[in-house]
Formats: sequence, structure tokens, C-alpha cells
Amino acid sequence: MTKRFSLFALGRRTRAALAAGAALLLAGAGVTALRAGDGAMPTPGRFVAVGDDALYLDCRGAGSPTIVLEAGATGFAETWAWVQKDLARDHRVCAYDRAGMGRSPGGATAFHPAESADRLDVLLKNAREPGPYLMVGHSLGGALALVYAARHPENTRAVVMVDPPHPDLLSRIPRAAADDYVDFAAKLRLASRLAPLGVMHAVRPFSGPAATLPEEARHAAAIVEVSPDHLRRSYRELAAWPEVETAFRDAMRDNRRPLMVIAAGTPTDGRTPEFLQSMQDMQREIAGGGGFAIVPRADHYSIILDPKSAATVAHAVRVLGVKS
Repeated sequence: MTKRFSLFALGRRTRAALAAGAALLLAGAGVTALRAGDGAMPTPGRFVAVGDDALYLDCRGAGSPTIVLEAGATGFAETWAWVQKDLARDHRVCAYDRAGMGRSPGGATAFHPAESADRLDVLLKNAREPGPYLMVGHSLGGALALVYAARHPENTRAVVMVDPPHPDLLSRIPRAAADDYVDFAAKLRLASRLAPLGVMHAVRPFSGPAATLPEEARHAAAIVEVSPDHLRRSYRELAAWPEVETAFRDAMRDNRRPLMVIAAGTPTDGRTPEFLQSMQDMQREIAGGGGFAIVPRADHYSIILDPKSAATVAHAVRVLGVKS
């Protein structure tokens, strides 16, 4: 089985990789040569004006309801490649890049979850994508999808949260695990500073999860993972967790749309079965009286990045779309 790096808890492997990258730089590694192999970024979607910026939007297929995919922390449109391909057989399915992430410009200021939700609403309206939408979010994106539903209920049909965190996550998991979450934000900040120097092209410590994506999506991931702007914005999003936590908790209280939570059934590398159980217990709390399901052989990342697990997620989304 392919080892997957935890996007929050990379631990010693990432520290070692970043240190090795810095050593390569100090030794005079060829930055230009390292950058040359990535090639042009594939852009199957389009850019849509949102205020003074433009966000990248990739919509495929046809059919109601329109499904909107919200990526997780450090994620971008292609992380949904398998899920989007499956659902686009009978639905209109839109994946996008938040400001400063992936291909989208902007993101120079602090991240605010409510502003992100409002920006998404403007994006969909300006793109003339018909609502109300079935919102689907992975990890942090699950929290953002619920924030969208609470702020724009008239444009929301239902919400699916795929292996989301809990707003009280950091206070309810073991201290060492909570420290890992905080530590990863610092690693992202360091990575964003090393990226312009070419170091990330040499070590690519975040590339593991993309290995199971389709070829074009893997190519896009190879470019995004070394993008200083993407890494910098990823750091800003994670650094804003206290504000996300508050908005998330409010959204849990205010949401009036059908809700389903889909949980991973296998611990991510470095996590224990007990940790997984505590996560599932918290995810059941989020679901409340809504639907709750577990994908038995999927961890936090393979649940959307592995084609078989992604098909299970797509099926659950499709069923909720029919019921809601």
C-alpha cells in the first residue's frame, strides 16, 4: 500500500525533507533545472471574475442538483478528480480553487471563512451555475461547506461533509496530536519560504497523497505543491483555525439543510485505532440527526483520492441529492 503523508501531521519525515531541501540549496542545487520539469499547468476550467480577482472554476456534466466541491486544507480542484468524474455522469459538478489556492490568484490577506463562503456564492452566480447547490466538502472543506449552507440557505439544497474535523477538535484529541496540527501550519510557512528558491522542487514532501489521482490531476498536483502562493495561502487558512472553529460551530447550530457526514474507516498513517474512533464519535455529533456513514477501507485522504473510495463517496452524494 502506498504510504500517504498526513497533511496535518507530517512529523519527522517532513522536517527531514525540508532540512534536506535547505541543504541542497546551500550546496548550490540547480534551481532552474528543478523547475523545468513541471511543465505547463493544465487548465480545463475557466476563470470567473469575483470582485477585483478571478477564481478558477471547473464545471462538468449536466443534471440537477448542481454539486459544488469544496477542497480540504492544502487542497485544490483536482483533489476531487475521481469524485467529480463519477458524479458528472448525471449531475452538473463544479470544483474550484479558493482565493490564493491552486490556480486562483488573491489570498494575500488573512483567511476568513465567512468571506470565503460569500466569495463562493458570488463565483457561482457570476458563472451562471444554477442552484440550489448540493455542497460537498472534504476535511476543512466540509466545515466551509457547512458555513456556506448556514450563510446562504436559499442557495443550498443539502450538505455532505467528507471526513470533517470537529470545531472542538484541538481540545478533545491527545495533546501530541493537537501539537501536530499546529506544527503543520509552521511547516507550511517554512515550505512557502523555501519554494521560491526551488527547494520544494527537489524534495516534494507533500506529494504522497496525489499518487492515486488520474494522470492530469497528478501533473497539476506536482505544480501546485511547489507553488509559493499556494503554500502561503494554505498556511494562512490553517492559521485561521480559531476563526474557522467559531464559524463552524455557528454553522452547526444554524444549518437547516439536510446533512450527511461520511467518515474514514481506517486510521491515517501515524494515528491509532483509538484516535480514529474518537474522530468518528465527534463526526457523529456533527451529523446530529442527519445521515452518517463510514467508508471502511479509506483513510482521511484515500476517501476521495482513491478511485474505489471516491466511488463510494460519489454514490452517497448521489443518493442524498435524490432524497433532498
